[in-house]
Amino acid sequence: MERSFKQRDDQERDNKNGRQKQFMERDKKSFLGVDSNDRVDAALHKEKDVIGDCIKQMREFNGIIEKQKELNEDGKNRLVRDYTLKQEAINLDHRSAAIGAD
Repeated sequence: MERSFKQRDDQERDNKNGRQKQFMERDKKSFLGVDSNDRVDAALHKEKDVIGDCIKQMREFNGIIEKQKELNEDGKNRLVRDYTLKQEAINLDHRSAAIGAD
């Protein structure tokens, strides 16, 4: 009879340990799930911040580029005007030379 009590106690202890292991595994899984979700959320938040910074930088670069385009357009207009004046001067010189030769 004593042996059956001991067997029953052993079995109860084994069952209790088994339930504890199950709870520990479940808790561990839920803890890991929460932890991984937190890491994913943190990574997404960080990526969102990086993208926002990149967009801000792109807007700043766009402003700089637009200013440079205006400066380039002004420079082009000055060069075209200078070229046109030089062409007119050359034409006048040719006409003057032609009149002087006649």
